[in-house]
Amino acid sequence: MANTGAAMFERAGQHPFPLENIHVPTLVCASWSDHGLHTRGSLEGFMRISSSQKWLYTHGRNKWETHYSSDALEWQESFFDHFLKGEDNEFEQRPRVRLEVRRNKVDFEVRAESTWPPECAIFTKLCLDLEQARLSRDAPDQQQTRVYDAESEVERQVSIVPHYIRSSYNNTLV
Repeated sequence: MANTGAAMFERAGQHPFPLENIHVPTLVCASWSDHGLHTRGSLEGFMRISSSQKWLYTHGRNKWETHYSSDALEWQESFFDHFLKGEDNEFEQRPRVRLEVRRNKVDFEVRAESTWPPECAIFTKLCLDLEQARLSRDAPDQQQTRVYDAESEVERQVSIVPHYIRSSYNNTLV
C-alpha cells in the first residue's frame, strides 16, 4: 500500500525520490504564484531529472487559470503531439526555459532561456531586516518578530530567524 500524508513525507525524507533516474521527455510547469507551495519542488525536479529532452514553463499568475490558458495548453498539446504521437511539430526547437518575469501583480515579460537557472542570473545573498523593513546584504544581529494582519480578523505573529535567500535576475526579482 502506498504511503500517504505524514508517512509519505517521512519516507521521502529517508529515501529521497531518485529523480536522476528519469530519462523520458519532460515538460515541467513551475509557478511563482502559489506562495512557494510547489515552486521549489518543480524547479529542483527540473534540475535533477536526467532527461536530455526537458522543458520548463514558468509563470506567476493564477495557477489554474494559467495552466488552462491558450498559451499553456498550446505548449502541452505540442509536447504531447510530438512525444506521444510522433508529430514533427518542431517542439524540440523551442527554448528549454520559458521564463515569466514579473514586474508587478499584473505586468510581466516572457523570456526565452536555454538553461535553469539562467546563465545570466546573479545570485545575491539577502537577509530580511524587519526593523528596517527591507532586504539587506547583512544579517540582523538577532531574531526579529513582526505582527501583521493578513486580511483576517486574527492577528498572527511571525518570527523570522536570520538566514539567506537567493534571488535576482538581471536586477529583476523573480
